[in-house]
Amino acid sequence: MQFPKRQPSKPLLGICGALLITALVALDVSADVQMSAMTYKKLEKARVLMDEEQGEAALKLLMDYRRRVKSKPVDNAIVHQFMANILVQLDRIDEATEVVGSAYQRPRMPERLGILYGKLLVIQEKYTEAEKVLSDRINLEGDVPAEAVYTLAFTRFHLENFALAETTLLEAIGMVKVVPRSWHELLLALYYQQEKFESAEQLAKLLVEKRPLDGENWRRLARIYLEQSKYSEALGALMSAHHKGLLSHHDIKQIASLHGHLDMPENAARM
Repeated sequence: MQFPKRQPSKPLLGICGALLITALVALDVSADVQMSAMTYKKLEKARVLMDEEQGEAALKLLMDYRRRVKSKPVDNAIVHQFMANILVQLDRIDEATEVVGSAYQRPRMPERLGILYGKLLVIQEKYTEAEKVLSDRINLEGDVPAEAVYTLAFTRFHLENFALAETTLLEAIGMVKVVPRSWHELLLALYYQQEKFESAEQLAKLLVEKRPLDGENWRRLARIYLEQSKYSEALGALMSAHHKGLLSHHDIKQIASLHGHLDMPENAARM
């Protein structure tokens, strides 16, 4: 029962990817964004088309309109954001990245476009490019969303820069009142990869406390105990999960193995 080396667990990858895509499709127009009235009307029309599940029509509307705002950096950036939004919902990530990337290269583009570009690169697993774009934008911007800092930490994890990823992630965690589950899971993976097992153990216990009916939380805790040769504690964690009906056949075999290791063959035979 070991964490896969150099990779987060599959549930972690799935949660992170889902959060990144959710952040994209949740793009909106804030009241303090200075855009033209015409651009606002076009975006609202595109919204209506999306609500009516006419994604292609909404995309064509904005593709035609973007030529008219080429010389207006703010309007141009927002139009490209919405185009990327539509393309993501149409599951055309490559095109979304190309649209935002081409706009990002133009002069006088708002820095917020760089954060979006970095997120899209992460979804495509282009981590080296994403790390450069995100770190540049975060260093330049004054008011950076915590989710963007988290995305940078996620990127650095995949580049195996674990120490810097941990520092970046802790910065993101310090920016929010409620820490998302996936952020804690990434921090746990970072502790594990750096063999910070005491810190990993404390965090794993916290995750179990928060979600006691999640079998994966109990498995992670058991793995961390095993890394520290705490066999009795690992067995206790697995037995707790077993009594709650959260374990697979493979986990039950692991319990039997631990019983044997702890010289409790009669218990192993009953598993």
